[in-house]
Amino acid sequence: MDLEYQADVDPSWGCLKEAQVWWPYKKGFLRSHNTVPADAPINSSVELRWKMEVGEKMCDPESFAHFLVSAKLLHKDFEAILKDVEWLQTNWKPDVILNQ
Repeated sequence: MDLEYQADVDPSWGCLKEAQVWWPYKKGFLRSHNTVPADAPINSSVELRWKMEVGEKMCDPESFAHFLVSAKLLHKDFEAILKDVEWLQTNWKPDVILNQ
């Protein structure tokens, strides 16, 4: 074994940066698995990961495990990801029917 060996970086590797955003439960029901609008000014790749089925009842969040959906954002430029996260936090939310 050569202890001095260093692998060459694959030039096709994109070296993408990643961020995750999580939305907690809100007391109510999940109406739909809504998506990020196609015309949203987002440059990152966004993958939504739903943790509940449509129609399921949610309680008030009481632990870290009580989250409804997460968004995984990927982009080469981390500053672009931060702008996209800010847009999501301001302009998008899960489609929930709240119980008062």
